[in-house]
Amino acid sequence: MNTRPLMLGIVGDNASGKTTFTRGIVRILGGGVTPIALDDYLRYSRTERSRLGLTALDPAAYDIELLTEHLATLRSGGAINKPMYDHRSGTLRASEHVIATNLVIAYGMLTLTTPELAAFFDLTIFVEPDEDLRRQWEQSRDISQRGYTPEQIEAQAAPRKRDAERYIRPQRRHVDAIIHFSATTAAPDSSKQRFDQLTVRLIQRRNQHGPLVIETIAAILDQAPDVRPYIQLRENVVDEDGLIDDEIEILGTITATQASILEDHIWRKMPERRRLAREQLGVVTEEMNYRRQSDTLALTQLLVAYQLDQMRQT
Repeated sequence: MNTRPLMLGIVGDNASGKTTFTRGIVRILGGGVTPIALDDYLRYSRTERSRLGLTALDPAAYDIELLTEHLATLRSGGAINKPMYDHRSGTLRASEHVIATNLVIAYGMLTLTTPELAAFFDLTIFVEPDEDLRRQWEQSRDISQRGYTPEQIEAQAAPRKRDAERYIRPQRRHVDAIIHFSATTAAPDSSKQRFDQLTVRLIQRRNQHGPLVIETIAAILDQAPDVRPYIQLRENVVDEDGLIDDEIEILGTITATQASILEDHIWRKMPERRRLAREQLGVVTEEMNYRRQSDTLALTQLLVAYQLDQMRQT
């Protein structure tokens, strides 16, 4: 059994759901998880980036050398004084002391941007919503939480798209798994899509690290055949990167009852974990005593948590 921390790297475009997904993993696994937001390694404030002509997707906006040094320290089980970035004000803040635990989750847009960074991780995941969905999430978050105006968001769209293709998208080829979100129904106005209508595809590369989750789901479906209409399994699929994948698609039409059945089977495979109430799973929004959830997100988070548990035991 490994004694050093297990390292999970999560990468994806701006507003792709990285933070939400990470929070769910932390909630499921409880104590012993160290989440590291890589946005905290930005070198410049929002105003400085604008003056320099840099987007927050450009590696030149980050202290990659310090990030590399800190992840190496955490991988060896050490402690760091991590910088902090305040998204609401767009300014740098005082550092915080962080100690490595059993699991370190590094999540950001440039998680695998250099070979040195990529080598730190035991498991890597690319979070990828449909672009219309991602733009919807970006606008909602940036206006309500980060102080942007719709005009500012629109002005940044072209350079951000350019840098996403240049710096973010190439990392996709090098991950072990991809989590793809899409709206369940093709509504004319995509802004009307609800989070609990999301269809999720968990795509695992055949050369990936850790156990193949598709085998776990196939075994569960043998025991719970009523859930089969909501789950689609595909093996040996050649993806757009030319790599061979296995895919688990969880349809957004899954009922709460059927989702609960699947959740129960996955929890049984993690007997040492404290089982959470259903309302604590798949949380998308939680503010002002208002909580919005997604069953498909909850199931995907549980599957990844199970995979991490299995990897820790090997």
